[in-house]
Amino acid sequence: MRPYLAGNTQALEHLNSYRRQKWLFLAERLTFVGALGFYGQQVLADEGEQRYFSNPQKVAIGVAAASLLANVFISRNTNTHFQRAVEAHNASWPAARGSLFQRVAPTAVGLTAAPTGQPQLALRWNLH
Repeated sequence: MRPYLAGNTQALEHLNSYRRQKWLFLAERLTFVGALGFYGQQVLADEGEQRYFSNPQKVAIGVAAASLLANVFISRNTNTHFQRAVEAHNASWPAARGSLFQRVAPTAVGLTAAPTGQPQLALRWNLH
């Protein structure tokens, strides 16, 4: 998408914010999965009686909980950055270029079954 936004600095800033948020989300997910893996390893480490709440397990639970809390704040605005980049790009388009796509947009989209039973995409246009 960057080649399309090359001349629009505002859209590029929003796209950079979106990329930063996605990297934060990926790091948070890896932290959460790592904490759960460590907790599971600690539970299954002893061959005798399994322990579910030793000190290292408390730390792993705390890291997983903090990771989930961070996920709430990271995920809250991640997609808004991408939407803002698209809106900034669309705002810079002349009205004549955008109206062509509005005229050829289908009025209805659906699914139908072919005679063989496979699903097919059904599009409908109203011609004025």
